[in-house]
Amino acid sequence: MELKIGDQFFSYKHVTEQDVELFADISGDHNPLHMDAEFASTTMFKQRIVHGMLTASLISTALASMPGTIILTNIYLSFEKPVYIGDNLIAKVTIRKIENSKLYLDAEVTKGTDRVLSGNVKILKR
Repeated sequence: MELKIGDQFFSYKHVTEQDVELFADISGDHNPLHMDAEFASTTMFKQRIVHGMLTASLISTALASMPGTIILTNIYLSFEKPVYIGDNLIAKVTIRKIENSKLYLDAEVTKGTDRVLSGNVKILKR
């Protein structure tokens, strides 16, 4: 498959309690904002939020759906809205520019009509 500007790739995720627990164990990030409902209820979010990097990992999953081998070299992310356990997320990457084996993509993660994360990605395509 020949990649071209405008091509899009997606990943989908329903975030569960188990996802948050496993991510905390893997990453070592046991921040009470993610793990402690009582503590989280006293914050601006009023409930536990999903790790931002767990949400960001869906960008990697979308990239992995591209044909061939890709190597992620740069990623810039902006976390725009919180994600909660039980949310359904869609990650989308869109090819913005192609220079030889370098691809530049726009990335976003949404829940419903809300964008929760946006960014830019650079990959090498092999």
